[in-house]
Amino acid sequence: MSIVDIRQKIYSNYLFPVIQRLPGRNTLSLIKELKETQWYSQQKIEEMQLRKLKHLISYAYQHVLYYRNVFDQFGIIPGDIKTFEDYKNIPFLSKEDIQFNHQRFIADNAKNYNFVTTSGSTGTPLTYPTNGKTKGYHIANMAFARSWWGINSNDKQMLLWGRSGAMAEGKKGIINKIKMAVKDRVTNRLRCESYNLNDENLHNHYKKMSKFRPDFIYGFASSVYLFADFIRRKELDMDKFSLKGIIITSELIFDKERRIIESVFNAPVIDEYGMVEAGIIAYSCPEGTMHIMDPTIYVERIPVKNSKNSNIYEIVITPFSNFVAPLIRYKTRDLVNYTDSSCSCGRSFSVLGKLIGRIYDLIQTKEGKRIAGEYITDVLEYIPGIRQFQLIQENWSQFIFNIVKEPGIFKKDSEQKIVSKFKKILGDNISVSFKYVNSIASESSGKYKLVISKVTQRNN
Repeated sequence: MSIVDIRQKIYSNYLFPVIQRLPGRNTLSLIKELKETQWYSQQKIEEMQLRKLKHLISYAYQHVLYYRNVFDQFGIIPGDIKTFEDYKNIPFLSKEDIQFNHQRFIADNAKNYNFVTTSGSTGTPLTYPTNGKTKGYHIANMAFARSWWGINSNDKQMLLWGRSGAMAEGKKGIINKIKMAVKDRVTNRLRCESYNLNDENLHNHYKKMSKFRPDFIYGFASSVYLFADFIRRKELDMDKFSLKGIIITSELIFDKERRIIESVFNAPVIDEYGMVEAGIIAYSCPEGTMHIMDPTIYVERIPVKNSKNSNIYEIVITPFSNFVAPLIRYKTRDLVNYTDSSCSCGRSFSVLGKLIGRIYDLIQTKEGKRIAGEYITDVLEYIPGIRQFQLIQENWSQFIFNIVKEPGIFKKDSEQKIVSKFKKILGDNISVSFKYVNSIASESSGKYKLVISKVTQRNN
């Protein structure tokens, strides 16, 4: 038995169960609940969701100042909410509502919580409080959905991802690097950075993969596609691998790209949909249907006004996991194409529909570097005072940042820090300029576009 096999066994049989029983977490019991409820009738699932909604709404009114003020303003009495129709009287919640009322969102009885920062994929990053219970829900949903595909907690994972935490300055960045390295080691995870996806780095990823022999791959959709396309172009050997699946997240891919990924890796593409502030929302089953994790979240589909396609909806969520700072009727700004349907897999969990609103351009440089727009958020994550941003690539080397500043927080030396971090990713032969605006207009879909690459548009 190899050292890797021993680590797998130790993590699966001992570490994983112990970690998921830490104070505040109830991961294992949640996994059990998910396994049982997936076969419930739709009526029974809805009754369960309504009970959880009532409890969350009552709690939010009692302990969260923001909701108490909003409910009183609109004349909403938690005890009067008895149906899903009653629940719809609660106003929608946006990222801006949270940003402008940050302290009033934290429950007055909240303890032992920390903050997470969203990727800002819509151009609006958000720092949000969470705790062990919320993390437990996220892990439970992930472990449960992956089990549909035969993927287990002790399986070896190749991760095509960034190291956003490691980009923090000074001591914090060093500590984050050490934490990531230890976590990757313990959980049998091979982390391959995807900031610079040129052929040299992609070949190094392939060599690491050959030595590691992962059971599955997990990463940003565009990064996984570029890796697969590189292997295809170079005609590298893939017969030595036996992958259970390729999990893609955070972005959408076209059908052509999906076919290339599945063909190269000889494994199914598995779609994951989630958010940093809400955890896992939906996962695809082996029949190809995106199922909502109904026992842990309530999802609404709100018709998009003035849309030519009547089947286009915005996703609005209410997770049942976060009692530190509840999200009630939270507008995700993500869009789905949905028609009422069920799945032949037999599971009763609701069908999400086809996500259509999370496509990011690839940044391209003359030197052959190709970077997913998602990673640009890592550059700005640790720069305080940025309320909203957008990056425009005019040509091979010219980049413009549109930035909405947070008054009194954005510092004078922030431009220099952004340019320095940006050049670490793209190289020194680029020009970066800044334009400060009061707002960044959304597209006709209602979504903000994080990256507009005129180079990519011309070359595709």
